[in-house]
Amino acid sequence: MLELAELQKDQYLQLGALEGQVDRSPDAFRTRFSLAYLHSSLGNEDLALHHYLQIPLDQRQAMDWNNLGVAYNHFKVKGRAVQAFRKSEAADETLAMSNLGYQLLNAGFVTEAEEICNKALAIPGFHANVGSLSVALREYSAAESKIVETTLDQAKQRAAFYASFGISLGMTELNELANYWVGPECELSLTAEGDQILLRGSFQRPANPLSAALGMISSNVTVRHQVEYKGTLRGRTIVGMVKRTSDEKSLSLLGSQTEPQRFLMTVSPDVLVVLYPTENPANPTTLRRREVARQLQAPKAQ
Repeated sequence: MLELAELQKDQYLQLGALEGQVDRSPDAFRTRFSLAYLHSSLGNEDLALHHYLQIPLDQRQAMDWNNLGVAYNHFKVKGRAVQAFRKSEAADETLAMSNLGYQLLNAGFVTEAEEICNKALAIPGFHANVGSLSVALREYSAAESKIVETTLDQAKQRAAFYASFGISLGMTELNELANYWVGPECELSLTAEGDQILLRGSFQRPANPLSAALGMISSNVTVRHQVEYKGTLRGRTIVGMVKRTSDEKSLSLLGSQTEPQRFLMTVSPDVLVVLYPTENPANPTTLRRREVARQLQAPKAQ
């Protein structure tokens, strides 16, 4: 029956034939291995695990241990998977070495993964997956380096801000602050009462497209937005909350537009640098004294 099933290339007939053989000959462990492998090929991972475990310990060959490790790993029984791969590794099965190497690599044990990969590469006729593991190790190292490089690059502005914030906190307060400042959205007026600082401004923007789509506002109108910074002056820093509001109706689908937000600010005669630490990414924003901003915006002669 098995020969006929193989000729017809019908895996389910093969499965039935192999099940019959192991039922008649429970000690036919190579047949049981083939049955377990076929179950795995058909997606019956639980039945594959069942049959691999039916092979007695003293009868398990290197590939039995490897495939048992694969079955354990499918069900995230990682401790037993590693033990099984180690048993296969001890018999110089390089496929198991590559599987174990990937397990180690995925857990971050790069050095250990490299060691087992090099061991497998030294064995003549090593499995092709060992070569794939070697490539994956090189790519893993390069990918980690790229992540660190990108992370540090993205952190530069914030790192510089916090360093400046720490220095500014210990500096003597300025005798006075300019009354008008220009930010990326609008001009703001500054008033001070003792150590309490208030910055206010407003600007116009087109209505939110979703508001217009829901009929809450005409699509061809602009909406007035207000921004207000309230904080306490400490040295040459201001720490407080910023609140943004608008004349547009609140949309629950968009969340609250008026939730106050924490801000940190460094102060100099011509520049205020603001960081919203809870934003992601939290990069600094610059407000310039109005006269300085106008000088920067003035057309330059060629």
